[in-house]
Amino acid sequence: MSKPGRGVTLKDVAREARVAATTAAKVLTGRALEFRISRQTAQRIQEVARKLGYVPSHAARLLRASKSGLIAVFLADATDPITAGILHAVLKNLHVHGYFPIVTVEQTGVQEAQATWRRSRVEGVIFCGDNPQVRPSLLANLSREGIVSLMAGNYRRPARSPKYFTQVASVRVDDRAGIQLAIRHLAEQRRRRIAYIPGPATSFDAAERLSAYEAFIYAHHAPMVADGLGDERYWNLGYLGARQLLEKHLPRIDAIMAYDDPVAMGAIKYLSDNGIRVPEDVAVVGFDNQPEAEYSIPSLTSIHQPVDEIGRQSVELMKRMLQQQAQPEHLLVGPQLVARGSTVGGSTDFSSVPGP
Repeated sequence: MSKPGRGVTLKDVAREARVAATTAAKVLTGRALEFRISRQTAQRIQEVARKLGYVPSHAARLLRASKSGLIAVFLADATDPITAGILHAVLKNLHVHGYFPIVTVEQTGVQEAQATWRRSRVEGVIFCGDNPQVRPSLLANLSREGIVSLMAGNYRRPARSPKYFTQVASVRVDDRAGIQLAIRHLAEQRRRRIAYIPGPATSFDAAERLSAYEAFIYAHHAPMVADGLGDERYWNLGYLGARQLLEKHLPRIDAIMAYDDPVAMGAIKYLSDNGIRVPEDVAVVGFDNQPEAEYSIPSLTSIHQPVDEIGRQSVELMKRMLQQQAQPEHLLVGPQLVARGSTVGGSTDFSSVPGP
């Protein structure tokens, strides 16, 4: 056991668990599988570490190792519930795999963030959210410095060299499958004229969702898309988009799909202001299943983003690229349809997710 008055060391854990210090170190940095350490041995070491209250010294680890074990997370918007959810899941999973996070935010600026990453000798950077500062030049610089990049969730489509992002690892929701789920659900509700209000053209997910709507809706009718709405805020975008769609299309549409939940709630506001009942006259579907969706009037049917799974898979992919020199992958996580009052007037129902 460790002596009173001093911190518990790795040697104390190894002695109590009856293993070599190097074996204890590999287990406590999440590398047991890599070195084929048995599950029983790994569990014994972890139990001893918890019992003794062992806290690893990252400073000491830096001095000993050629790799820092640090992963930077660059956060675009902490107020966005989807981005914040992915961040929470990333932070929850990093320590499980023996990594330590350094969180940097968009407001500090990318140059300051890069300086922090270099000083800390980070091994990788996980980018969370739509950030205009994340450009191909930044990702290319990180690659030259041996720092691995990964996009978790949505990201900003660069005006120049958009194809560069195909070379960068990513984990995000399957937008096309989500749009397909929404169209199928509305068709099952006997909706025959389904229109769409798109999101900002600069966002990757907005482009994917619009493209998917235009592709899948042809099985029912020609696309009906609100356009020319400019850079309105999302709620107003939905309000103006609904007005345009109802004024432009006769016979009148009977369903509206929206880029995300705030856009959908803006559309519901316009319909309510003009005596159009939801869902009796026009059904409305959002995307992302943000917390507000359940409390809108009526409650909003939406496509749920599994942020916990996006965060978990992002950390696991980052680990594979760092420890196994795996090539960048583009992983899609399946969404779920959450049916609420804006389409069915009933209770919440999480539907299963077929492939696109």
